[in-house]
Amino acid sequence: MPGHGKRNSRVSDPLGGVEVSPVEKSKVRDGKLRVLLTGATGFIGQHLVKALVSEPDVEVITLGRSSVSGLTNFNCVLSSDSDFSASLLGVHSVIHLGGMSSVGPGEEEKAFDVNTAATLELAEQAALAGVRRFIFISSAKVLGDISHLATAFSESDCTDPQDVYSNTKAQAELKLRQLSESVAMDIVIIRPPIVYGPDVKGNFRQLLSIASKPVPLPFRLARSPRSMVFVANLVDQIRHCLLAEGAFSGIFHCKDAEDLSLSDLIARIRLALGRSAFLLPVPVFLMSLPLASIGKRKIADQLFSPFVLSDERSRAILNWTPPYTVEQGLKITIDSLKK
Repeated sequence: MPGHGKRNSRVSDPLGGVEVSPVEKSKVRDGKLRVLLTGATGFIGQHLVKALVSEPDVEVITLGRSSVSGLTNFNCVLSSDSDFSASLLGVHSVIHLGGMSSVGPGEEEKAFDVNTAATLELAEQAALAGVRRFIFISSAKVLGDISHLATAFSESDCTDPQDVYSNTKAQAELKLRQLSESVAMDIVIIRPPIVYGPDVKGNFRQLLSIASKPVPLPFRLARSPRSMVFVANLVDQIRHCLLAEGAFSGIFHCKDAEDLSLSDLIARIRLALGRSAFLLPVPVFLMSLPLASIGKRKIADQLFSPFVLSDERSRAILNWTPPYTVEQGLKITIDSLKK
């Protein structure tokens, strides 16, 4: 992993002139590594906190309106007008998970302030405070909603956000990359696709509920692959980047080792439940038409269109591979829901 001490032996990175170094795993040598985490009470944040507090050489402090039991919290809203300086004292690294995950009607201006402007403000103040590394959790949605069947999205592809949320993330990425050219702080951007795991909410939770019902489902022909990531795999990559030695910056995709179609996903969920797939061969266009007719084209795209990420850069530069298989991730997720 890139090392904590030395900032040399850097090699050029084709993504906008960012520089990286080879990765070798190491431990922090000079006392505890103080980490400021935003979004600690969210779905990903809760899992990340559990992983980080188990590290003997890491001290976690949080920033946000909600606190985590046992951790020091700086009560502060994410805004372009906020002063984050008190929370940044003595901090080695910032992991920025916080923000608006959904944007309702009339919330566009607020979303750009929270997700874009506040992200840049936090990063600029972190650089002034001498923070060594800034890890921003973005979203694969900045690339669009559909990938080509023959080509996976790479980190160097142009962004093509299709909604306000993904646009705020894309703009934040752009501003952070521009900032990285003028500061000594490492700026690492991680793009996960849809994240699942214990306590998952939203669309994936609804899909689990549908798949668990003992009735036939019309998804046998829904075979377009889509990338996902088990939350423990995402947490492992974040942790990997946090403890990495050397100086490195850039964009990294994080995904499970295997991409699944809707048909495959439901079949494996049912297998984990001890049931047969029980899927009917209904043509995809017949399932898409009703959704499109009621203005739900995006839902149809999310269910039936390909969305595949390449993680070759994470494997090559970070020397990182997901520690959990899809089967393990689904089993852990389903077992937690049973409880």
